[in-house]
This record gives sequence, structure tokens and C-alpha cells, in this order.
Amino acid sequence: MRSDKSNRPSAHECAERTRAYFESVYPVRGSNAGQGWARAREERRIALVREWMQECRGTDVLDVGCGDGCFLEAVLTPHVRRIRVEDLVPARVSEAARRVGGAGRTVEAAVADINEPARDGDAFDVVLAIGVTDYNPNWDAIIANLCRRARNTVIVDFPIARGMRGAARRLWLGWHGVTLRSTTLEELRPLLARHAGAIEVVDLGLNYTVRLTPGLENGPG
Repeated sequence: MRSDKSNRPSAHECAERTRAYFESVYPVRGSNAGQGWARAREERRIALVREWMQECRGTDVLDVGCGDGCFLEAVLTPHVRRIRVEDLVPARVSEAARRVGGAGRTVEAAVADINEPARDGDAFDVVLAIGVTDYNPNWDAIIANLCRRARNTVIVDFPIARGMRGAARRLWLGWHGVTLRSTTLEELRPLLARHAGAIEVVDLGLNYTVRLTPGLENGPG
């Protein structure tokens, strides 16, 4: 992963800085910056994740780092009956819960940090974590946590360490006290292999979007 290891903040410090960034700086959806910059090529990720969700056929879905819930709403399939949304920002958790609620669905919501271990037995058919690894330092622990919470499938993405947009994002986030994490495919695959029984990686230009089947040792106990 591409990051400066000297004076690297802890996971807790990263979470606090990320919370502050998303509460006060991150561009709102619908603005020019919100659509063209902050959520660049989101439609490509939505199309891929929606396809994967249709193949999963799971009825329970967890979205870690749900944001405003628009992405989750766009990829949900009709057979989903239980949804849990989690995010660092309380207002986004409430917004996402309202957005994805509907007849016949049970929606749970919690303010939570992706770095924190899951409660024993709290498992879901599908676990999503889209647009969250960018801001967190310990990917090994994060992937392990996601896999422990998944019965069948984890869908997660990772920023690609190339291109002018990545360099510009690094400067912008650094200005606001947030360190951008990014990777190459050669660095990412061994990390995923430590936790997954099966791995599918799709290069969407700005991100590697990944579908994992957790290894048996990482499944819920």
C-alpha cells in the first residue's frame, strides 16, 4: 500500500479525522464537486456491485461505511429482507436507514468504526464496504473484520495507486488531515489471499472492486 509509514496516525486517529472530514468538508451529493470529483465513476461501481448482488441471492446485507445510502439503495435486490447500515457520521447513518427502509425489510443502524471488531455471531450473507479503505490504515485487520461478519460474500474496493486523480486526492485529503491509502494489484492480491477462499478483482480505473468468499478460518464462529 502506498503511504508514508513515518508518523502514521493510529486507526483511532484516522477514524476521528475521517469523521471530521465527512461531517464538514466532503462535497454533498448533487453538487459539481460531489458528482464529478468525490463520486467519480460511481455508476460503474454501482453496475458491477448490483450484478454481484443479484448473483449472491442473500437476504441479509451489511453496509459498512454506508454514507447517505444512495449507493446501497442502487444495488439492493428485491429479495433482501434484513439490512444493517453503519458509518462514522451519525447523520449519514440516519439518512441511509431512511433511504433503504421499505415494506418487508428490517433495517438496523449504528454509528460504528470499520476498524472495530464485530460482535460474535453478528453475521450477514453479504457485507459491503465501498469507499472506506481509502481512509483507513490497517487493511489487514479491516479485511479480517469484514470476512468475520460475512456468511457468504464480501464486496469491498481499494483505491488504485496510479494517475493524476490519485495524486490530487492525496494532496486534498492531506490538507484536511486525512491520509489517502492506495495500492497496486501486486500488493493487493497477497493481502486478500490471507483471508479469502475465493477472490475476484475488477479494475474499474480508479479502484479495484473485489468480491471475496471468506476463508473457513475467518467465518463467523
